[in-house]
Amino acid sequence: MAVKEIKVKLLTGRTIEQGKATNYKDSEEYTKATAICELDERDMLELGVKEGDTVEVETEHGKVYVYAKKSMHE
Repeated sequence: MAVKEIKVKLLTGRTIEQGKATNYKDSEEYTKATAICELDERDMLELGVKEGDTVEVETEHGKVYVYAKKSMHE
């Protein structure tokens, strides 16, 4: 099966959930709050990705594997 790709603008920042867990950076709660990539529902459909699937995010600086999460913003 071919891997589907899209080009996106990568926005980084701290979420409320991440902020709550900053004192526990080695906790599962912190990992769940930070190891995500929020995607628009249409992009998820185009890519064939479901919430919780692992996705690869790659930039000119490297790549990381994170969990897909449906964006709550339109």
